[in-house]
Amino acid sequence: MGKLLDLLKAKSAGSPQRRVEGESISIDIVGELAYQEHIRRVSRAADSGEFEIVLHPEPRNPHDRNAVAVLAEGQPVGYLPREMAAIWQPALLKAASKGYAVIGTAEAFGGTAKKKNLGVFGQAPWPGPGIPPRGAMR
Repeated sequence: MGKLLDLLKAKSAGSPQRRVEGESISIDIVGELAYQEHIRRVSRAADSGEFEIVLHPEPRNPHDRNAVAVLAEGQPVGYLPREMAAIWQPALLKAASKGYAVIGTAEAFGGTAKKKNLGVFGQAPWPGPGIPPRGAMR
C-alpha cells in the first residue's frame, strides 16, 4: 500500500496520529465488489454500525495515478470514484506531507436477499483549503 500507509501505521504505533479536523462530508465509494469479505468482517466487528476509514492516496496506482483507496483496518473497502479522486488526492498528499491523515467513518449496507452484495457509504473531513470543490460531495 506504499509509504503513506507505513507512515500511518508507524504513527499509530508510536505517537497519536494527527487527524484532519473539520465538518465531515459525504464521499462516494466505488469498487466494493472486490472487497466483500473484508467489508463483511469490518461490518461484523462494528456490529453493523459505523467503522473508521482512512483515505489513502495512491499516486503509483497502475490503473489511475489519481487513485484514492478507502481503507478500513488497513485494507481497502473501495476507492473514491475517478473524478472525486482527482480532486481529493492532491489535498490528501499535502495533508500527509504535514503529518496529517484524513480519517472518517463509513457504514456497510446491503447483504440482504434483494441486495446480496455490500456497499459502503462514507464521510470524511475535506483536507484542502476552503470549502470542498463542486463534485467532491454527493
